[in-house]
Amino acid sequence: MFSTVVGWIKSIIDKLLLKDSNSKNINKDIPISEEMKQSIDLWEKMYKGQAPWVNDDVKSLNLEADICTEFSRLIMLEHKSELTGSEKSDFIQKEYQNVLKELKNSKLELALATGGLVLKPYVNNGKLNTDIIQVNKFIPISFDSNGTVTSGIGIAQNTIGKVIHTRLEHHVFDQSQRTHTIYNRCYESDNKNELGKEIDIKQTIWNNLKPIGVINNVDKPLFVYFKVPLANNIDTESPLGVSIFSRAVDKIRKADIQYGRVDWEYEASEKAIMVDELALRQRDGKAPLKDTVDKLKNRIYKIFNTDKSDFYQEYSPEIRDEAYWRGLNRHLERIEFSCQLAYGTLSEPTYSDKTAEEIKTSKQRSFSAVAKLQEALQTALEHLVYIYNIYTTVYRLAPEGKIEQSNEWDDSLIVDSEAEQRIRQQEVNMGLLSKKRYLAWRYGLQPEQAKEMLKEIDEEREKYNIFEK
Repeated sequence: MFSTVVGWIKSIIDKLLLKDSNSKNINKDIPISEEMKQSIDLWEKMYKGQAPWVNDDVKSLNLEADICTEFSRLIMLEHKSELTGSEKSDFIQKEYQNVLKELKNSKLELALATGGLVLKPYVNNGKLNTDIIQVNKFIPISFDSNGTVTSGIGIAQNTIGKVIHTRLEHHVFDQSQRTHTIYNRCYESDNKNELGKEIDIKQTIWNNLKPIGVINNVDKPLFVYFKVPLANNIDTESPLGVSIFSRAVDKIRKADIQYGRVDWEYEASEKAIMVDELALRQRDGKAPLKDTVDKLKNRIYKIFNTDKSDFYQEYSPEIRDEAYWRGLNRHLERIEFSCQLAYGTLSEPTYSDKTAEEIKTSKQRSFSAVAKLQEALQTALEHLVYIYNIYTTVYRLAPEGKIEQSNEWDDSLIVDSEAEQRIRQQEVNMGLLSKKRYLAWRYGLQPEQAKEMLKEIDEEREKYNIFEK
């Protein structure tokens, strides 16, 4: 899909940029290498369980989806973000919360699979809306010196019967002029792999959009390009993001193949009974095993021609699954390391020979990866609120006012809570920390609540001591 879309854009790139008065400042060559195109297509197929190595003998373990789901869960766990400060922030808050919900439900997981996503706000009938676009439907065109996408083309499609309408929405941010220009061009085709002929936007469902729109006095692009904060080892010159499992592609392939061996071992070791076909022939008008064989012949009975009507032989080999499972577990541990997941996330701890210190280190590695992802996502969300602010002002959707944005992440992912608890308990025993402060920290209480809890504990202890006497 991504390669097809890039092909569309390349075929009409000059026409798309022709209407842009600043096109001389734009790189007309799409800065996406063949390696990146192929990689994005591969990551998408892998996430869907359709990797090239999957066939009748090799089934997908769906590790790619599991990895993305786990990281998405860890990133958004206990995340809270709100907008406060004015009537304007209250107006923006509703759409902002809708986006957070979409990210938590599925969109962030998909972004981790393919390397990123695009958040593109727009205004419709006096309301803020946001398109959440996967990277395979958005083509970056230009970047600034920091690697921030400043120009790109988003793709939207609508099918009516056999007719496919495709809209290319070209965004161009000019930092020197502080302008953001949006161009809409539409095409019609009867083949989803072809862009087709250009048509008037008034002939489509997007007839309420303008072919060209310009917004002035902006300091950032009016779209957000969030990417997975990993170094791009596919194309080191590319500012595009890479999949969260990009460094484990070959390891995932080996794990899928190994699981196929495990599955085959169970199938090949199924109990069977060899029987001669003479035993199944009618005797006195009856076939003694006919009914049973008809029901189980594809599962248990294996029929041979030995010319011996009394030939029966049981086949019940020993299952060698233990060695296969251990081999699979080794692959899973290597995948966990490459994806910066803690040991035991995908692998089975009972098969592991990792020391407690190695497991602890792997958890810290996972915490660090999650922290980087949270930081990148928070930057994207702050950019998103900036765009909401601009659109709300330009379209006069709400009175002007300040917008305060809060972001709270689950600190337990970054801090070793068990170690922290042991330290604080030691501080209480040494008299360096009061019991009241410890209870307030441990249970998230206000000072007065902690004081009341401590009082109840002391009263219970006093009753217990009286009972002992």
